[in-house]
This record gives sequence, structure tokens and C-alpha cells, in this order.
Amino acid sequence: MKLYLIRHGQSEGNLRQVFHGQFDYPLTAQGREEALLCGEKLRDVPLVRCCASDLRRARETAELALSGRDVPITLLPALREQNVGDLEGLTWEEMGTLYPELLDNFLHRWFDTTPPGGESGRMMEKRVAAALKGILTRDEDTLIAAHFGTLSLVLHILGIAREEELFTKPWFIRQGCCSAIRWENGRAELLALNA
Repeated sequence: MKLYLIRHGQSEGNLRQVFHGQFDYPLTAQGREEALLCGEKLRDVPLVRCCASDLRRARETAELALSGRDVPITLLPALREQNVGDLEGLTWEEMGTLYPELLDNFLHRWFDTTPPGGESGRMMEKRVAAALKGILTRDEDTLIAAHFGTLSLVLHILGIAREEELFTKPWFIRQGCCSAIRWENGRAELLALNA
């Protein structure tokens, strides 16, 4: 089977450059265009289904990328971005002022850092892994429309990227881009990143 990963297009939260893990910002005009372009890239891919985060920016991306195709979209809350709790709506600068120690931990020990009122990377990894396990039980080419953190964890869970490599330049998943993974016999092979 093949998995096609789409990070949602630019959202209002991206435009404002704020933490917006669970805030339900819509796509911008640019984000809608990015989603349509992903759909063009996937036009000839025989997708059977789509699993998307239920947050609006990912759901809209999936709907636009699949417009005109008869591919069912299953919304999975487990594919949401990290719940960053009290950091929601803050800029990086505001976070550094309000939570200076947390900023360093967030950047260098993300998996083990829990924002106030939020979830750690490890907690998020468990829910994403459970969703991915369900997706992989069916041998069907599948589109996953989700968020930066979620898709980064997919790469990690499938053994493509090591924990310490996540969120670094070689593994940075860009907005509105499509990546592809072949999954066979319990092994993952990265076919494309940020196409």
C-alpha cells in the first residue's frame, strides 16, 4: 500500500505565526490554492480513501485536494495537531517571555515537554500511532491530511525519521505539500517528501 501525506495549506494561524495546535483556524486563500495544487499532483493516483484530522484546516485541505473524486474522507480526531494548551494563540516571542524555560524545552526536548494545559509529544505520539495502526490494517492507497507535528510523527512511527531528527530541515514538512510512503511487509520506504 502507499500512504500519501498532505500537510494542510496555509491557515489563518500560520499567517499570524501563532501556536495553533487545537485552535480551529480556516485556510487562507493561499492555503486553499495549495490544497488544490496537491490535488493536481495526486490526480492520477488511485486513492481508495482519505483519513483527515477533523480540524477545519486539514479537513478543508482534504476536501479541496479530492474535489471531483469519489474518495471518502474519514475524519479522525486522533490526527489533530498537538494540544499546546495555554500556548494556543501565542507567538514564539510571547511564549519566550511568558514561559522562557518552556521555550528551550519545547525546542530541544519536545517529546518530553508538556505545555501547561496541553499534551507532551509522547502523549501525542500514542494517539497518532493508534490512528496509524488502524489506517495500516487496510491494504489500500490512502491519503492522510493532517498537520506538521502529526505527519512528522507518522514519519517517526514508521521508522523513517529518528526522534532527534524530527522538525529539522531534512524532515521539515512544508505547508500544502505532498509526501509518499510505500508500506509493505511491515516496512516503510519514503518515496517523496514535500513534492
